[in-house]
Amino acid sequence: MAVVELRDISVSYGDNRVLDSVSLTLAHGEFVAVLGPSGCGKTTLLRVVAGFAEHSGTVRIDGKACENVPPHKRNIGIVFQDYALFPHRTVAENIGFGLRLRRMPRLEVTQKVDHLLSLLQLRGLESRYPSELSGGQRQRVAIARALAVDPQVLLLDEPLSALDKKLREEMQVELRQLQQRVGITTMFVTHDQEEALALADKIVVMDKGEIRQEGPPADVYVRPRNRFVANFIGKSNIIEGNVTGVDRQDLVCSISDRYSVKIKGHGDPRAIGSKVDFLIRPERIRLRQASADAAEEGDIPGSVRHVVYLGAHQNVHIALETGQIVEAEASHERVWKPGDSVAVGWRPEDALLLADD
Repeated sequence: MAVVELRDISVSYGDNRVLDSVSLTLAHGEFVAVLGPSGCGKTTLLRVVAGFAEHSGTVRIDGKACENVPPHKRNIGIVFQDYALFPHRTVAENIGFGLRLRRMPRLEVTQKVDHLLSLLQLRGLESRYPSELSGGQRQRVAIARALAVDPQVLLLDEPLSALDKKLREEMQVELRQLQQRVGITTMFVTHDQEEALALADKIVVMDKGEIRQEGPPADVYVRPRNRFVANFIGKSNIIEGNVTGVDRQDLVCSISDRYSVKIKGHGDPRAIGSKVDFLIRPERIRLRQASADAAEEGDIPGSVRHVVYLGAHQNVHIALETGQIVEAEASHERVWKPGDSVAVGWRPEDALLLADD
């Protein structure tokens, strides 16, 4: 069942079209990450759901049209990027603020705040002020305040961006576990692809006011629809080739005068003569020391240009004889160094044909 339905949403500021006929649904209990570069329209989309942005098109929450419903009556909870906590109110007062506005009896407010203090691991901090809290604690208070009013939808506008990397990763786990326990439909805006992959049931990739792809994180990562999504989600080696033939169900692509590769599952004779782009993820690259055996198996010779040590693996940048620069993710079984002669290859099923942008 769809809790949020957006249909043909467009937003313009003067001549600048920020959203262009965007349609999106959020199912009950679904965690949806809206991802994209700065200026793509993702925060504007969140503001449309919240009721803070004028737009054309239709917004429905729980099946009810919201065009004439003000933000405070939409039954949503919002956590802003800067948390927007009241500096002169304690943790408990911040959490209970929305309940007091709704004139809930004092005892019920106290009980609800006490429950949220436990749920968000804030017990013992209820009398502190925001200035006396860490970044992670302030984030928890902001989420508790948003959840206090029992919203149907939780909107999160890059709430982890101000945290350091270690704390951000810890809060990602806590946020996801909390969302699953509460079961609330959540829309999470971020520009961090790793964050989106770690948190979401569904990823929505936006660019220039349009949705370029949406789907489960694994599908978006493994099967990006076009060059933009491939470049934006994860690291990508995008290689240009010319289709020279078909081998059963595989396309045969020339990537230079001397080297050809196969792309599995696209063996359409009508493609012969066309130019194509295909994607190879760095972790799918096969990297070996250059040898006669490697050359005989169809690997492409190259030379290591640069190596980045990343703890769990090495990122190895290689200049191929074809002129292409590729990046491979390698284990520490061998330590690669600039200048090493290598052979690079991949399986035909690991090459993904990309559609035009």
